[in-house]
Amino acid sequence: ATALETNSALTTLDLKDNNIGDDGVSKLATALETNAALATLKLSFVGAEGVSKLAAALEKNTALKELTLAWSVTGWPLFKGAAVERLERLAARKGIALTSWDFSWDNLGE
Repeated sequence: ATALETNSALTTLDLKDNNIGDDGVSKLATALETNAALATLKLSFVGAEGVSKLAAALEKNTALKELTLAWSVTGWPLFKGAAVERLERLAARKGIALTSWDFSWDNLGE
C-alpha cells in the first residue's frame, strides 16, 4: 500500500477476492489520501471499519473515478445506509471524481 502513496503510473487496482480485510483497506486508504493516479479501485469483503476509512481517504483523493465495493459491509444494517450516503456526498463534493460505484451484491439498498 505504501507504494501507492507516490504512484504515478498505476491507474487500475483490482483487489476483489483478495480478502485484504479492514486492516488492508485501512493501509490502502492511507495511500489513497496522496495518490493522484489511481482511477479505478475494486475491493470486496470490506467491513464497516474499512469502508469508513476508505470514505475518509476519498475526501482527500481527487483521482478516483470508479469504486467497486463488492460483497462488503454485509451484516451491518445500521452502517449500510451511512456508507452509501457518505459516498454519495463525496461524489457530489467539488474536486472528487467519484462517478460510479457497484453495490449490487452488497444489499446496501435493502
